[in-house]
Amino acid sequence: MGYVFGINISIGDEQGQSIGKLWSRLPNQTDLDNNCKTKKFPCPKCACAYSQKYSLNRHLMYECGQEPRFKCPYCEYRYKKSANIYEHVRRRHKNCQVYAIDVLKITEET
Repeated sequence: MGYVFGINISIGDEQGQSIGKLWSRLPNQTDLDNNCKTKKFPCPKCACAYSQKYSLNRHLMYECGQEPRFKCPYCEYRYKKSANIYEHVRRRHKNCQVYAIDVLKITEET
């Protein structure tokens, strides 16, 4: 029995269900379209939409139209969210200290 992202990917299970059942449970385009309709707070500047107003405000303040704020300390990789830099360092720069450089703070200090 094998699992990928917590989903049983074996050919059959105890009830004799086939692999076809697995694929039928994956989201299709209609599911994704319906999910977009539940997001009530669209960004006025881009195509992003959010289900909570707080998320839209954060997007407008820190992300939309802004240059990537955080930089990898070991290469030139930059992203708008520090969490993505942390993940990048863990995956690409193994055995290195995990942190991000806040480019905005560096430019404010100079």
